Amino acid sequence: MSTARRKRGSRKPHHASGAALALPRWWPSWLGIGLLWVIGHLPLRIQRPIGRGIGLLLYALSRERRRVTRINFRLCFPELDDRERERLVRAHFAMLGESVFEMAYGWWGPARRLQRLGAIVGREHLDAALARGRGVILLQGHFLTTDIAGQILGMEVAFTATYAPPKNPVMRAMTERVRGRFIQRQIHHAEVRTILRALADNEIVWHGPDQVAKHGAGIQARFFGQPAQTNTATAKLARISGAAVVPYHPVRLPDGRYELRLEPPLAEFPGKDIEAATQRVNDTIEAHVRAAPEQYLWSHRRFKPVRKGDPSPYR
Repeated sequence: MSTARRKRGSRKPHHASGAALALPRWWPSWLGIGLLWVIGHLPLRIQRPIGRGIGLLLYALSRERRRVTRINFRLCFPELDDRERERLVRAHFAMLGESVFEMAYGWWGPARRLQRLGAIVGREHLDAALARGRGVILLQGHFLTTDIAGQILGMEVAFTATYAPPKNPVMRAMTERVRGRFIQRQIHHAEVRTILRALADNEIVWHGPDQVAKHGAGIQARFFGQPAQTNTATAKLARISGAAVVPYHPVRLPDGRYELRLEPPLAEFPGKDIEAATQRVNDTIEAHVRAAPEQYLWSHRRFKPVRKGDPSPYR
């Protein structure tokens, strides 16, 4: 096992002090962390049925999440009838519940057992891109397999991850710590200069550009044929750094194992047109979603209007 050593020296945003995190207001958060710790030490054969049950309970009780997920499936899979789409919605919620348990296993589960759960396919594409010496952007959409697959990948490949920190300071401190078990280092997604320095140092940088938090951010590109506000960072980072962009798609297989699929770098990317390059990013992620539709994070409002007040499919 080639566990990656964690790099030091990356600038991090301000963290709450240990004394502040011990205040009573954060005790429920610590209780939740403790529950995840217990879950993470259970065998997966026990975790997964419980997780599926919790996911289906969420399907039954969370009206708003269920509504958003149904709208996303209706927009993206118009060729399916209502029964087929509802089957995918239920399968998604079941896997959503399982993914929380899998995340905990990735954070605290035994390293040897965790490593045996995954297989990297297409490692030669990543090695060839890295040999160019200008860094690699590992392009992935937000799938439910992201956390556990990232830990498995980090046991074999030294990589840096960009991330948006949780607002809850307890969850932030804990996720940064436990994700760092096998991930080389973590960079706030807004720290563009730090990301570019990592690429200049020929690092592999994981990047998930398919969630846009603010109205008006990014550009309008198509995703499953629908207009979607889309982050242009992938194309811009590649243009400035000269880094190769390697599509990456972790998939949970029917037997419960994970296949970490690495594809050849996007050819002649980004080219001269940032908008066209950004559309290629969406097309790449869409192809991954179609390969395992229930494993994508569908409860996210992906199709945001350009401005607040504009018509939204979620109203």
